[in-house]
Amino acid sequence: FNKINGLDFLKHCQKLEILKLEKNLITSTDGLGKLLNLVEVDLSFNMLEKIQGLHDLKKLEKLTLVNNVIQQMKDIQRIEELTSL
Repeated sequence: FNKINGLDFLKHCQKLEILKLEKNLITSTDGLGKLLNLVEVDLSFNMLEKIQGLHDLKKLEKLTLVNNVIQQMKDIQRIEELTSL
């Protein structure tokens, strides 16, 4: 496992399209909602408890969340539009 525990460091990566941060210590998706160009996100094998703030990610096609401890999902109105979850 790596030691990344948050996503705040990504706030200036506005052109980012693919984000793969599997096998870290991330507990929340807070901060991803500002990365409007994301097409693919892999946060597998983290410590995710909350999935929220993704409603503005209109380009998101693939969201991978395998092996987390998700207890709460909010703001994922577009979940049925994802080509892969």
